[in-house]
Amino acid sequence: MTEDANLPEADNTVLLVGWDGAPFELISDLLEEDRLPTLSGLRDDGYFGPLETVPYIMSSCAWSTFLTGKNAGKHGVFDFYSNEFREGTYFREPIDSSTRDGPDLGELLNDRDRTISQINVPMTYPVPEVDEFAIGGMISPGISFTNLTPPAKRVVWNIGGGRVIIKKKNINMS
Repeated sequence: MTEDANLPEADNTVLLVGWDGAPFELISDLLEEDRLPTLSGLRDDGYFGPLETVPYIMSSCAWSTFLTGKNAGKHGVFDFYSNEFREGTYFREPIDSSTRDGPDLGELLNDRDRTISQINVPMTYPVPEVDEFAIGGMISPGISFTNLTPPAKRVVWNIGGGRVIIKKKNINMS
């Protein structure tokens, strides 16, 4: 019998916290100064470390790479805007998750019968079809209930002794 045989069974729960544009060194310093006690607790009970990014540091490209596991040449996101101009203008259309080639992490986990909830993950609008819920992040067109999956009139999520409650008024369910 090995030492590992006495370990409790893992519950396979993963909480992934990603801060767009937050330098690892700054977060590390704030943790050492005890200025982020909740994150400090998460770090102490899990894994904390720097994440490599894409060569051309652009949030849309980096998050798409993280979410799909593909490089920019394969998922097709290099910028926040498409390379096509509106006719007669110099205005380029903003991209969204439908522009990206390939399923994202939420879809992949959901397809493997994993419970997935995601809040404010960049480059996830329109939000993926997941069984639990998803709220679109950066590049969402605004706060609306088209940012939610499933489209709901009320979402309640218990988190760390508190609750996140999102309600929609005057919804027509017909």
